[in-house]
Formats: sequence, structure tokens, C-alpha cells
Amino acid sequence: MRIMASSSLPSLLLGGGIALLLDNSFVVTAFAPSSSLLPAAAAAPTTTTHLNAIGLGPDEDEAAALASAAAAVVTEVPPQEVVNSEEYRTSRLTRQDEIIDEWYASLLGSSDEPTHLGRISQEARRRILTLPELKRAPILPREDESWTPYQSNALPTSAILPAYGLEQYGLPMPRKNAETWRHFDVVGMIGTDYSGLIDDIGTDLVLDDDDDDDGTVVETYKAKMIERGVWIDDDSCTARLVYVDGRYCPALSKSTPDIRNLSSDDFATDDSSSSASASSSSPLREEIITCLNRLPDGFTDELAAEVPSGDTDHLTSLKSLSGPDHNVGEPISQFA
Repeated sequence: MRIMASSSLPSLLLGGGIALLLDNSFVVTAFAPSSSLLPAAAAAPTTTTHLNAIGLGPDEDEAAALASAAAAVVTEVPPQEVVNSEEYRTSRLTRQDEIIDEWYASLLGSSDEPTHLGRISQEARRRILTLPELKRAPILPREDESWTPYQSNALPTSAILPAYGLEQYGLPMPRKNAETWRHFDVVGMIGTDYSGLIDDIGTDLVLDDDDDDDGTVVETYKAKMIERGVWIDDDSCTARLVYVDGRYCPALSKSTPDIRNLSSDDFATDDSSSSASASSSSPLREEIITCLNRLPDGFTDELAAEVPSGDTDHLTSLKSLSGPDHNVGEPISQFA
């Protein structure tokens, strides 16, 4: 082939040929064979495939064969070992947590020590020393009114841990890094000795009526209370209960059959004190016993008063408030 070129015209190399630019158009005057235009080598043999091989699934015959093969194979799944959560109950305790629990044990004392509230004190001690059960949350069906998609369930191979502060007692102990105690001086609190008791605690304070420089002792106390604005005259109140250093003072008080001081005699059982018979004529109302047995923060689940819900329903449980997706939950749970 003859190649024509001109030095006065710009030329471009295109593929294997030479092109001249004339009046904004390309004119190919020579062309050399290019490998892209050579005859292709012999093509490799091709195969076809069924549509089910690229993701459309087996046909009916193949599906039946697979099903029968799967039914013939029995695979035994080894049972999963359920972890004994009790072995891990105190696994998260730090040295600081142990010091806090030891400090609380010194305040709690022993069961042999006398109490002033009888069965109220006994019930409170029982609740404190009864460890919460480490149980898994039940898996509820979707039809259950308490079902929620936001429930967290631990695997059988994972230990169930108690909520912070419930490792060694039935009521939560202070924890320095817990949200409730985060801004509180926990170290300063446990460094203070609270084990001391006031002399004659649980008995009435009897004021001697001897004269002193300012008059009788009763009048001296009354004058101080008037000066500090805490005294209420008999004509201005139905009852007035005055306590000095934690001890009830009858000389400064005014009581009625319904508004009166509760002494240890009121809580004495039949076999614990001979004075129980003296108080049997005016036993405590069951309402008072119920109120004194109430524990805060949901550890007494029953609400103090029923809360209306709708036209006819009433809410009675604290842990079920706000519905299943946002309810308060069990007080012993980690996310309560």
C-alpha cells in the first residue's frame, strides 16, 4: 500500500494507520494491519447451564430428591451446657465494692441484737439478706400483652449476673461508678462510723420538772422551739409529736388515739414481751404495718394507690408502668 504524508498538515497515529487532518475531517491514506483486526484464535468450547444453577433453585424433581436425602440423614446436636450463674455472682466485685459491703454489714449487725419494730424489723432484715434469683427472662409469644422486641435474652452458655449492688444483698448497695451514686461521696460515707446508738434509744424522754435559771426544763425546751419557729400551740393543732435526739418526749407533745407515738410495745409479739398484752387493746392498724413494710425503688411492686388507666382499668404494678416497650421492669434487673 502507498503511504502519503504531508509535512504541512498535522498527522495523527490512529490504530496502525496514519490519518491526515483536512478541513476538520480525517482522511486515512494508509493503514497497517492491527492485531485487533486479525482473525481471532479458535474459540474455546462453550457449555450451557440450567437457570437453576445461577440461583433460581432446583426443579421439582431435584427438590424432592434433596428433601428425601435430608430426611435420611439424622444429625445429633450435642446438648449445650447451661452455666451455673451462682458461680459468677460476685465476679464483678472490685475491692472498693467489697469494702462497701463490709461497711454495710457492720451497720446491719447480727440477728441476735434486739430490735424496736418487732416483725417489721424482722421482715426488713429478711428482704435484705435474701439474694435475688439469677433467672433468665422468659421468651414470650408475640400474642402476649407483655411482648416487646426490645428484650435482651442471654444465651444458655452465658452467666446471668446480678444488677450492680445486688451481688451480696437483696437490696442494692452503693456503688461508686453506678449512675445513682456517681456524684455522691461514697468513699467519705463509708469512712464514717454510724454504728453508735443513742443511749436509751426506743424509750421516751422524760424531762425533769426541776427549776433552773430560766424556769422549768419543759418551759426551757418550749422557749427554744418558739424562738426557732417550730412550736405549734395546742389550740392551733390537733396533735403534736415532739422528738428530742430521736426519743419521743411526752411532756412537749399532744396526742390523740389516732395520732400518737409508736413505741416498741406496739410492735412486740406475744412471746417477745410481757407488755404486748398492754398494747393489745389498741393494736396497730394493718394499714400501718403495710406502709412500714413498703420498700422503695420498686422492691415493693404494688403501687401505694391504684392508678386509673382508661375508663375501667387500674394500674397496680410498678414494674408494668409505661407499657411493655418502656416499662420500669424488675428492680433486680440490670436495666431497671
